[in-house]
Amino acid sequence: MLELYERVTHNGRTYEAGQSIENIEKKQAERLVRLGAAFFVGNKQGNASPDEGETNNISERNEEDLKRLAEELDDIEYNDLKSLANQVGVEFKGQIKSVDLIRAIIDQGKAEEILGMTEVEE
Repeated sequence: MLELYERVTHNGRTYEAGQSIENIEKKQAERLVRLGAAFFVGNKQGNASPDEGETNNISERNEEDLKRLAEELDDIEYNDLKSLANQVGVEFKGQIKSVDLIRAIIDQGKAEEILGMTEVEE
């Protein structure tokens, strides 16, 4: 089970910070923890609050986390990514390069929401 540090969309449902996700695949859970969006309940490190070392703000995440987010977003086909960005309210000009769209998504804190919308049930 995961508890969230920030708003996350998983399997079409939006969870707010402080809520838990019980039914989640291990790979998806590990990605949310790695990105600092959640922690495993019962995990000693996970019991720390965002003020005790974890970050709750995308702009404060380290470069490695930002690179991972960018790589995951880059795996999404450009037109689909642009459509998803519009759906979640990312502000950008109509004609935008893929790299600039990915940066706008990350800068506006919408990466996890978009990635959550693209998760595939196995």
